[in-house]
Amino acid sequence: MVKLNTVSLVAIAFTATASFSLAQDIPIPVPPPQRRPQPSSPIQQQRLQVEQIQSEAEAEIEKLLTSEQQIQYRQARRAGNNILDSLDTIESLSESQKTKINTIVRTASERILNLTRRRESR
Repeated sequence: MVKLNTVSLVAIAFTATASFSLAQDIPIPVPPPQRRPQPSSPIQQQRLQVEQIQSEAEAEIEKLLTSEQQIQYRQARRAGNNILDSLDTIESLSESQKTKINTIVRTASERILNLTRRRESR
């Protein structure tokens, strides 16, 4: 019996050692490091702010246009014209519309200019 127990102990030890060595060879999966979003550069932030100002101005301008004028304006924009050139293609803008559009464009331009001034003063 003692011999059987010794053989059993040797077999158990051998099996455990083999299993342990195999377990060590298998790499433990490690999740990849989390990439934190890089903060955008000041120039990228400024560009986004300018685009936001332009989008807001364009939305305000479109609200002033009639349905037919909006169609003309959007066609000109799709053709690649900038906001001002697209407005020039619209027939029959009233004096009131022109005045309000000029105010919107001037305000947007001032906001953009203030952004660049703030950037330069840093």
